[in-house]
Amino acid sequence: MTEWTVANNELTELRTFLETVPKGPVSQGHCDQMVDCLARCWPLFAGGSEAGFEGYKLRGRVEKLRWWPPVLSFEIVRHGAAVIGGSTRGEVQTWQVDIKSLKVQHFQSSYRQLEKNDARWNHKAIVQKMVDCIVADAVDQFTPAGAISWAGSDEVTIVPSRVVPQLGPSPTVSGRRERFREELIAGMKDAGWDLTVLKGVKLVFQKQRSFG
Repeated sequence: MTEWTVANNELTELRTFLETVPKGPVSQGHCDQMVDCLARCWPLFAGGSEAGFEGYKLRGRVEKLRWWPPVLSFEIVRHGAAVIGGSTRGEVQTWQVDIKSLKVQHFQSSYRQLEKNDARWNHKAIVQKMVDCIVADAVDQFTPAGAISWAGSDEVTIVPSRVVPQLGPSPTVSGRRERFREELIAGMKDAGWDLTVLKGVKLVFQKQRSFG
């Protein structure tokens, strides 16, 4: 059988099944079978492929399924919008499927938090810890390898990208590195170290003589 023949057979089965389903919210016992039939006959519905949606994506993701003849409605969380750009939210869409006219429409209803937001990045605390280690000429076991290098006792090079790695969306990382650089330059100056050279991604500081 062709794909369209299978889809038409599934549509007939779905319509027959819906005749036995009460109006209103669909029970969990009916939901799985109904969604499975709908997924297989999805290609028949005009508008079903909008926004890159396909029938198989219904399985295991349909929520709040309701039957108000001749319309089936449900909510589904689109994860694609969350992945692009690193967002932690998913778009909740409401879909309405007209079993009689074979037309589908959808609209965005809300957003849902899919993952916990990262704890607020405390760049000031990180900078203070690094400055304290440099002033004390101590080794901090939590400082990433390659972040700090010395040239004698009066010159130190710091690589911000080692402290703020490329984890997360580029705008977020760039913003964190910029805040880190600004706070580091100010913190080092207060501690008696001047920025003397900016070599690409490296910051070179020299100890002020008055702090010798």
